[in-house]
Amino acid sequence: MRPFGPWAPSAANNNQAMTDRVQGAIPVTDGWGPRQRLVAVSEALPSAPVGAIRAMKTDGTTHIYAATTTALYRLNTGTSPYSWIDVTGALTFTLSDENPVDFVPFGDKILAVNPDLGGVAIADIGTGDFSLLADAPASSFGGEFGERVWLLGQVGTQNRVEYSGP
Repeated sequence: MRPFGPWAPSAANNNQAMTDRVQGAIPVTDGWGPRQRLVAVSEALPSAPVGAIRAMKTDGTTHIYAATTTALYRLNTGTSPYSWIDVTGALTFTLSDENPVDFVPFGDKILAVNPDLGGVAIADIGTGDFSLLADAPASSFGGEFGERVWLLGQVGTQNRVEYSGP
């Protein structure tokens, strides 16, 4: 294995005895070593995921959401091992494996966007079940920018882009 110099981000760029960037490694007693293997921390979803996201609330707490072809889930970190809570609510749908759910965090809300949902689903991050957002068109993609939610790939008007708010 090639030896690496000590981490020294303030060292001059031309000093080959130092490195200013270390990725995929952790410090060990005599230099740098590989990261440990991945360890399962939760039970498996009931079926293959078709979308997932880490959403952060405005207070800095984070929550992980995932979708399968028939349900929406939030990771429960209060159990050991972690478990998945079904937050589908009253929604009923069957999604295609080829058309993933696009999750969009927006303030303390999380949106789930997929044309097969019948609209845009919304929930409070960290609490509550998803429900359909009134008047939001069923779309393939969503995003948040400039304090607005953007929807594109709408059913019937694939090239149309709409955004929320004034």
